[in-house]
Amino acid sequence: MNITHIINLLKAFFIEQKKMLLIAGLVTFGVAAFVFTLDPSSRMILPYSAIFLVVFASKTFQSSLKRNNSVHFFNLPVTAGEKLIQAIFVIIIMGIGVQILSFAGAYIGAYLIHPHINIYSSSLAFNIWANNIFSCEKFLALCVGISVYLFGSIYFTKNSFWKTLGSGIGMLLGFVFYALGLIFIASKVIFGSNWKNFDNATNINIADYAFFQDYYYIFPIAIIVLFLSVTYLRLKETEV
Repeated sequence: MNITHIINLLKAFFIEQKKMLLIAGLVTFGVAAFVFTLDPSSRMILPYSAIFLVVFASKTFQSSLKRNNSVHFFNLPVTAGEKLIQAIFVIIIMGIGVQILSFAGAYIGAYLIHPHINIYSSSLAFNIWANNIFSCEKFLALCVGISVYLFGSIYFTKNSFWKTLGSGIGMLLGFVFYALGLIFIASKVIFGSNWKNFDNATNINIADYAFFQDYYYIFPIAIIVLFLSVTYLRLKETEV
């Protein structure tokens, strides 16, 4: 792993994408300012930032998979691991930038613009930061979404966002039906036709167990590690 290679990849990305990044920054700032001008108590920063980063993650490798760019991208004298780390750093930097621009636009909209267009504006200060503070659960959910869509960006060559979304929904439905099928089979084997006993016996909420309450973060971390690993393997396979 060569740090210099990663830094050079980052420089090349921001030089090549400076126009797109400028437009994205202006849109981020403008949307936040507009929303908080209309409603200073809005809680839109976190959802908006999360959607932006997930969509960006789904587009991370898409331009590299295009026929005109793929040969150049996969012939770069860097390893697949360095390309993946560069992509993760880009998403982190974009996330920080989106948060800064969103909060800047929110404060300008709420404190500078809103009081001048609304004569009935309250004199109470708007605690934008408190309304949009991160929690551990929100952060883990965002990281899971980014890791899943990052894999989708290298697995699907076109329309990766919608294909990843559709695949995720399909897998979730499959898991739900599989779990319900297991419950149905277990109920028949154990309780037979006596459904009253089954109803009383299956009143279980797995989240109430102390282990899952204290170590709930293990599952999302495992998903993040899994999808980052398969993204690396897919990237390496695509290079070959």
